[in-house]
Amino acid sequence: MNEYALLHMPDSRYCFAVGKKELVLRLRVSKEDRGAEVYLVHAPKYVFHEQRERTAMTVCYSDRLYDYYEIALELADVRFAYIFEFHQNGKTYYYSEDGLTEEYRFEESFYNFFQMLLHDSGEKQMRFQRQSNIVLCHALTPFLFGYPLL
Repeated sequence: MNEYALLHMPDSRYCFAVGKKELVLRLRVSKEDRGAEVYLVHAPKYVFHEQRERTAMTVCYSDRLYDYYEIALELADVRFAYIFEFHQNGKTYYYSEDGLTEEYRFEESFYNFFQMLLHDSGEKQMRFQRQSNIVLCHALTPFLFGYPLL
């Protein structure tokens, strides 16, 4: 795995709300690692160390250097914790706040899982957030598809 190409940032264009309990997550991976299986390992924040779900991610965008995996989730609990899991060439890797590792200690995960808290602060906030996401998508389009910036 090309760990230098991996990129995910919570509360950014790589992790954002699209509704009161809807979340979109993205992960950038080197095109060299295209054969890897990528999973999102996730759960509510306070039970992540005990029980988790594992959901496959798919490539939604590609550019000259990277593949961008994306997943949209409907959350039962807005206090959300997650890491990424990769399977490649018979090996398993984990990507968390500690970076890329070959082992992950779920019982100690509160130190290094990614986390996101969605706020339910009314329709006015959601309307602002939707407008922000539209601007963000517009700003991200040249980056993802190689269009020149005007």
